[in-house]
Amino acid sequence: MTFHQGKLYALADDEKLLVINISQDPSTGDPQVSRIGQVIKGDHEPHFEALFPDNTTVAWFPDDTMAKKKLYLVESRGALLMVRRKVCCRMVGGTIVAGRISEFEVLEADFEHSRWVNVTTLGDDQMLFLGRSCSKAVSASQYGMSSDQIFLDDVMENAAQYAVDEENTSVNVYDMRDGEVSSPLPMAWKHEIPATWLFPQESGLK
Repeated sequence: MTFHQGKLYALADDEKLLVINISQDPSTGDPQVSRIGQVIKGDHEPHFEALFPDNTTVAWFPDDTMAKKKLYLVESRGALLMVRRKVCCRMVGGTIVAGRISEFEVLEADFEHSRWVNVTTLGDDQMLFLGRSCSKAVSASQYGMSSDQIFLDDVMENAAQYAVDEENTSVNVYDMRDGEVSSPLPMAWKHEIPATWLFPQESGLK
């Protein structure tokens, strides 16, 4: 979930976008949920609908490989974006291990027509940092980096959903311009130790 233009939005596994209205309890003054409404129905793209039928998040294949669908919700320069990711996995001795291959789609919430719309760029000078606990859009030029890149941090969810090969870092970057996924950072921690993104203040650190 994330705040967008003063409202709280939540994304469900079936890609429904919900708006959560928060009011104040007249007797205690505490915040309370006054209403939950559906903003976008969440129709899947055709190839994802075939891969993940009945709104499932896991698809098995005959060769004992599998695909896991992950969704991220993030606000970027006034737009509300959903990143749809397919993680390719395999079974290794009873353990689900994520491979190096992932597929990504970025969609923008079209509130006027109540639908998700595919986009091919994050917009001028934008890049995304995605994680299960927090996602954030930042200016690429501010940090001397290229735009249209999506950074992934899987550490917090690996233990519950899948493992990562020891030779691979669990931090990857997806480049929207060429569709390639790479590991820009060397492995600097053990997988069982949680990691998170740290962002300097907008004014910069001195």
